[in-house]
This record gives sequence, C-alpha cells and structure tokens, in this order.
Amino acid sequence: MNIFNETNELAEKISSLLNKEAIEEELGTVLLYILEEADEHLMKYIEDQAET
Repeated sequence: MNIFNETNELAEKISSLLNKEAIEEELGTVLLYILEEADEHLMKYIEDQAET
C-alpha cells in the first residue's frame, strides 16, 4: 500500500471520528433538552397534585 492510500484512509478515519463526535454532542444537547422539559412537566404535575 502506498503512502497516498494510507494517508487517504487516515483522513477518512479522522473525518469519521469528528462526525461521530459532532453527532454525540448534538445528541447530548437534545437529551439535555428532553430531560429539562420532562423535569418541568414533572414539577408542574407535582405542584398540581399538591394543590388537590
């Protein structure tokens, strides 16, 4: 295998890892949003239950 092919494969692996990292970061942001929303709804439910 020549150096060009090895360099190209390495570049593809790095690109794949960067994409994976970006996707994981986005998923983390989405999951955090979902948890915050769930927390708000749960707190409102608890408050409503306490009033009755």
